Amino acid sequence: MKKRINRLLFSMLIGGSLLSVATLPVIPVSAETPAASAQASKPLTIIDLSELQLDGAAALVLTFNQPLDDKQNLAQKVRLIDDKHGKVDGGWELSSNRKALRFRHPEPSRQFTVTVDSGLRAASGETLTMAYSKKITTRDIEPMVGFASRGSLLPLRIAQGLPVLALNVDQVDVDFFRIKNAGLAEFLSQWNYGNNLSTWQSQELLKTSQLVYTGRFELNPARNTREKLQLPLKDIKPLQQPGVYLAVMKQAGTYHYSMPATLFTLSDIGLSLHRFPTQFELFAQSLENGAPLSGVSIRLLNDKGQVLQKGTSDSSGHLRLNADEKGKFLLAMKGEQTSLIDLARPALDLAEFPVAGPEGYDKQLFVFGPRDIYRPGETVIVNALLRDADGKPLPAQPVKAELVQPDGEVVRTVVWQPQDGFYQQRFALPASAMTGGWMLRLNTGDNQLRQWHFRVEDFLPERMALTLKNDQQPQPADADITFDIEGRYLYGAPAAGNQLQGQLYLRPAREAVAALPGYQFGDITEQGLKRSLDDVDLKLDANGKAQLTVDNQWDQLHSPLNLILQASLLETGGRPVTRRATQAIWPADALPGIRPLFGNKAIYDYRSDSYHDEPTVPENSLAEFDIVYANSQGAKLAADKLDVRLIRERRDYYWSFSDSEGWQSRYDAKDLQEDEQSVSIPADGSTKVSFPVEWGSYRLEVQSGEKIISSVRFQAGYDWQDNTNGTGALRPDQVKLKLDKAAYQPGETVHLQVESPTAGKGYLMVESSSGTLWWQPLTVPQGGTQVDVPIAANWQRHDLYFSAIVVREGDKTSGATPKRAVGLLHLPMATEARRLTLTLDAPDKVRPEQNLTVNVQASREGGPLPDKVHVLLSAVDSGVLSVTDYKTPDPWTAFFGRKRYNVDQYDVFGQLIESGGRLAALRFGGDGEDESMTRGGKKPVTHVNIVAQQLQAVTLDKNGKGAITLPIPAFNGELRLMTQVWSDDSFGAAERKLVVAAPLVSELATPRFLASGDSASLALDITNLTDLPQTLKVDLTAQGLIGLSGAATQNVTLAKGERTTLQVPVTAKTGFGDGEVQVQISGLNLPGETVRPSQQTWKIGVRPPYPAQTLNFAAVIDHDRPWQVTAAAFAGLDAETLSGQLTLSNRPPLNIASYISALYAYPYGCLEQTTSGLWPSLYTSQAQLSAMGIKTSSDDVRRAAVDTGIARLAGMQRADGSFGLWSKQSEEEFWLTPYVTDFLLRASEAGYALPPDVIDRANARLLRYLQDPSQITAGGSADTDALRFSVQAYAGLVLARQQRAPLGALRALYEKRDKAKSGLALMQLGVALKLMGDGQRSPLAVMQGATLSRPESSWFGDYGSTVRDEGMMIALLAEYQLQPELQNSLLLSLSKELNGKRWLSTQENNALYLAARTLQTAQGKDWQAILQGHQPPVSSSGPVNKGLDSQQLTQGVDVSNPGTAPLYGSLNVVGYPLTPPQPVSHMLSVKREYFTLDGKPADLNNLRSGELLVVRLTVAAKRRISDALVVDLLPAGLELENQNLADSSASLGDSADALKESMMDMQQANIRHIEFRDDRFVAALAVDTYRPATLMYLARAVTPGIYHMPPPQVESMYVPEWRAIGATPQQLHVQQ
Repeated sequence: MKKRINRLLFSMLIGGSLLSVATLPVIPVSAETPAASAQASKPLTIIDLSELQLDGAAALVLTFNQPLDDKQNLAQKVRLIDDKHGKVDGGWELSSNRKALRFRHPEPSRQFTVTVDSGLRAASGETLTMAYSKKITTRDIEPMVGFASRGSLLPLRIAQGLPVLALNVDQVDVDFFRIKNAGLAEFLSQWNYGNNLSTWQSQELLKTSQLVYTGRFELNPARNTREKLQLPLKDIKPLQQPGVYLAVMKQAGTYHYSMPATLFTLSDIGLSLHRFPTQFELFAQSLENGAPLSGVSIRLLNDKGQVLQKGTSDSSGHLRLNADEKGKFLLAMKGEQTSLIDLARPALDLAEFPVAGPEGYDKQLFVFGPRDIYRPGETVIVNALLRDADGKPLPAQPVKAELVQPDGEVVRTVVWQPQDGFYQQRFALPASAMTGGWMLRLNTGDNQLRQWHFRVEDFLPERMALTLKNDQQPQPADADITFDIEGRYLYGAPAAGNQLQGQLYLRPAREAVAALPGYQFGDITEQGLKRSLDDVDLKLDANGKAQLTVDNQWDQLHSPLNLILQASLLETGGRPVTRRATQAIWPADALPGIRPLFGNKAIYDYRSDSYHDEPTVPENSLAEFDIVYANSQGAKLAADKLDVRLIRERRDYYWSFSDSEGWQSRYDAKDLQEDEQSVSIPADGSTKVSFPVEWGSYRLEVQSGEKIISSVRFQAGYDWQDNTNGTGALRPDQVKLKLDKAAYQPGETVHLQVESPTAGKGYLMVESSSGTLWWQPLTVPQGGTQVDVPIAANWQRHDLYFSAIVVREGDKTSGATPKRAVGLLHLPMATEARRLTLTLDAPDKVRPEQNLTVNVQASREGGPLPDKVHVLLSAVDSGVLSVTDYKTPDPWTAFFGRKRYNVDQYDVFGQLIESGGRLAALRFGGDGEDESMTRGGKKPVTHVNIVAQQLQAVTLDKNGKGAITLPIPAFNGELRLMTQVWSDDSFGAAERKLVVAAPLVSELATPRFLASGDSASLALDITNLTDLPQTLKVDLTAQGLIGLSGAATQNVTLAKGERTTLQVPVTAKTGFGDGEVQVQISGLNLPGETVRPSQQTWKIGVRPPYPAQTLNFAAVIDHDRPWQVTAAAFAGLDAETLSGQLTLSNRPPLNIASYISALYAYPYGCLEQTTSGLWPSLYTSQAQLSAMGIKTSSDDVRRAAVDTGIARLAGMQRADGSFGLWSKQSEEEFWLTPYVTDFLLRASEAGYALPPDVIDRANARLLRYLQDPSQITAGGSADTDALRFSVQAYAGLVLARQQRAPLGALRALYEKRDKAKSGLALMQLGVALKLMGDGQRSPLAVMQGATLSRPESSWFGDYGSTVRDEGMMIALLAEYQLQPELQNSLLLSLSKELNGKRWLSTQENNALYLAARTLQTAQGKDWQAILQGHQPPVSSSGPVNKGLDSQQLTQGVDVSNPGTAPLYGSLNVVGYPLTPPQPVSHMLSVKREYFTLDGKPADLNNLRSGELLVVRLTVAAKRRISDALVVDLLPAGLELENQNLADSSASLGDSADALKESMMDMQQANIRHIEFRDDRFVAALAVDTYRPATLMYLARAVTPGIYHMPPPQVESMYVPEWRAIGATPQQLHVQQ
């Protein structure tokens, strides 16, 4: 068994002998050396002396490397001396782990010397050999005061006052402001629940508030100790008005730039809100005792503070309001009390409740298809059934469906009409369809969002099935792990002798318990949790089975782990079927879990120049955590005396220099324990702990027993993003609800058991997705209670939940605030009687190319069959369904299964100010106041046989019987028959597998394509599925672009059930197109049958090996000098692939045909490219295009494309009327907004319908640009003034075309003409002035525009270039018939500019098209030309375009001019080069490297079939390129592992473990879009100058052979001459 070992320490483990059984290989996997558990051999040393914060006060801490002997006299050995004042009073105390000595309350700003004598003894008996002495200066203590709570509701009948933290501050002055209702929303959005108010903020914030009270409070905390105290508010009358208050505090007698502040309300009103899509259910309870509160006035306010709705709670504290999207917050008022719920904050976190499922609706739309993955060019089939909330029929109605591609563009909109209650639709995907996640967005008229998702990928159906089995339960840490492996061909034969390659990985399971999301388990500092183990390389036995046992090497680890096996079973040709199995490993039966009660933030690490997410709290605040003790199933167990430690992770940074590395930033890491608690956790519960933190990196550890530690790392520090404590989403305590039956019928009574953590009062509700159906107040005693709930007849729906709120009373004596617990439980309604059972009667095995009849029998338990039962049958290749692990859609589950809990719960309990601490004294107070141009060349056709059919729905007879006939195609494999059955109110589904196999199965493993000159060895598998041995003759032939290079005839003898493999060596010929291999097998002997020879054909697409190139030729043809371009001029290009365009004109030519074809096929549809691509369609017809040699679709299809494009552009319009680059959420595109508006206006003039308001809203924005240039900001622009002038000028032109431009604004802009950097902007302004009647300034601006040349070096955001500007200027002059002489001079200049320029952006192409179009129709003098010497001559008065094919071009081009005036000739020739292109680098560079999985460079001349490679592309730029497009064409022997198909592909993240840094670099790259295609890897990304962008992908060597290697390419999509072609090896060699 060949092994790859990539671990240094492997030699330590080699001792164990391997099992000799071939099918049971034992993989020894390397272990890291465990830390020596015995510390006896360690000498005692001192790790650190530091000043830390312990219990709110400073302490000196001396840390040792092992525990000290606590029986020695420490005072004799350890001394502390003040360098100025001598001996210091006080003593050293030993920490609980005996590894640290602490000296509390040292004086601030003093220099001390700590001395430790040798001979100090450790618990192990070791002694300190060397005396230790170190000086330390204690920190100066800055007086500090701040509010201690992050809440905003002070329950005055329970709490005494506002809690504050104070350090050496004796007196504070506090200003109390009441926020006015009208400014409340604005205030809240600006305040964002911060904890400080700076001077500059106060000017804005306090505008909407009124100073109502100023007071001084005496705090007097213990000296040098941070202490928690309360400001008493109970007796301050001005604060007893209802309202929302802001308290701002400062140390008495001082002034600071920033002052502590907190927002609060004073109230006893506990408010809970259940927010449904259409209504709000509100419940008011007393915070003092949980009793319902009646007469509470509740208002829903918008962002301006206006009351949208209001009401008053009834006698049981309940109120219902209509939902309003404009509602921003709720105010509850009663007497002098106010409670506030801000609807912009997150709802309660209900993640631990069983509430998942599909969305519930009053109208249920069950959407399904025969599969959920398609290749581009296929037809998507979608079906749907519409029912009410109980699955009963609804009146027939149309459904609006939008087909949305991965970038959010709506490709097509249809209105779906049902036939006999059944909706069915087919969508044809274009061959160039974008890959990724597509969806169907559906609207049934209730404006509730419904989506059906499917994938479009260049996938291949799997031909084999691979099953990996392991234990579903977590295994103990000392166990060996076994995986059972089974592989088979889908047509019924075992994968006998097939190769299985794979990798084993260990990964930490931080969130190890799925039932407890957010809780982290295991020690975050433990080493060796994440590593790659050995590669797996074995053969399956004759039954297609193997067993893999992995030796234990993780028994020294004490954190939960996942052992992952990623296995690929290889077909004979090397193509894989990949599956993953994960085995959980737990070091103990139960572990402590920690959940930070604050959110993650992106933390920047300057050493790696990267960000990673970590929990973050503000500095000088409390860090709170929730701790559970749980097993792997999520049961919360009781735990006693868990040690909880707060550890400061100190990093002492320093610089070091070495000759090899230069200056490096390094650090010493020290873990310093700051605090410790012992906590107990109740069963079914959790315990909260909190610690005050300063600034820096911390870790919280919870220890259970000797070895089990769970820890979480977090940051404390100022965070510029926000200071709302992360998400702020609170997770409530749980009320346990238990049903007495599995399901209920209307009229029955539920006996519901309710048990809350502590006794309390609250409410019990029955809720559906659209509102509360029933509720009543609830009192829960200690130990729980039973509530009887009768089920009403109108509750017959399947999105019902019992919901409970129970509020525990507060405790005045301890200042503990009320707590609420929440319960949720699905209420199932009985529906088994509505399940239709379907049996499918069909043979288990059939031959291909026959008709199969499936007999269907429907029945229903608990009742007779309904009248009309419909059945829909689909038959799909299992190898297609297994790619995404597609489950057979079941309407019964969809209509009657548990739905998601569709309610957002908000309440004030999480905002309660946690009180506590001693009460300060109130001192005094006072009142106050396409395709052909796809980069890299056309995609070769990958021929894929996808077997997937859905038949028409049939209606069964009254006995529930029916027969469905299904044609079986030419195919060997396994079909899954999937049926859905339905009547008006009953549903069901069934499936069965069906093997399709000929007596003799022959399968040829072909690559996805070949490149000209490649040679490959194809594997022909022949399997004898008959009961007799067979002697066969195999004849091979090849046609088209594929040639055989081996024997054409072979003889084969096969035993019963035997499979053999013949090698079929082929070569790819020169050209672009298809080749095919035909296999004829004769001699099959079947008793009683006359068997004709079987014939099969496999097609393979062939493309030239290198990307396409364009050659340009141009000449002026005089009377006496003919123009000749000989075939030798195209010598570097493959003659078979040539195509050309000849343009002749009596004016300098612009090749309109190439500009249109370029615009038609641009593959990426952002705002600009979509607009530019649509422009020609407004002005050209199919007849005109065909005459130019451009293949095009019919005018109807093109009109439909323009309609779609207009809808797409409208979808990119932002709220303010401007347009965004990719969607309406994108940033504003200033220059493109007038460009798109210009196009839309012209489309409207051409008779296209526009969505309402699009033009009006755009015009309003353009007017704003003209009147207020400050609206136009420049992100990546080098010159803001130039951008503003360009945008304003174009905006003025677009408005002037509609006679809407203010002349004054245009004249004002003319005065700023010195700001213009582009002649086009001046000319646009000149035309705008002309249209608005200013004949004086207009010609001046036009002439200045013609003479102003654009600085090529600077980019100022108008998407322009000299070519684009000149093209659009010519188009403008021609359209408005201005200055013909100027047109000619611009034309000559443009022709020169274009000469030899091969790469044009879509902007340039469109500008040239617009210019050429006006010339195309401009009448000149008649001219004549003789082509190739043929009479009669071609004659015309305008330009003529002529397409040339490869045959014509191989004869050369010969043009003579019989007339007197000169002719302008231009020839563009496109072809594929015969030799690899040389590396090119202009503004961009690209480098490609290949690595094996262990991170070493791969040997491309010696790859094994099936081997995985990591490909790294590095793209660098000399200036920022926001739109780089990387295209890496694959050699034919490599296939991409598609990361969009995670279930059936190898994972890049795991496989590239050895290239961690490159993976991190890729995560930092600004990637917009990635596609994994048959023949290429494509990525759109932004590249910065200061850091190259890294892209990585995973590829597998598949078919053995020798293949050409195309080079990697990158270009800017807008400035295509900024481009690069990378270097590449000549060949790739894949061995058998």
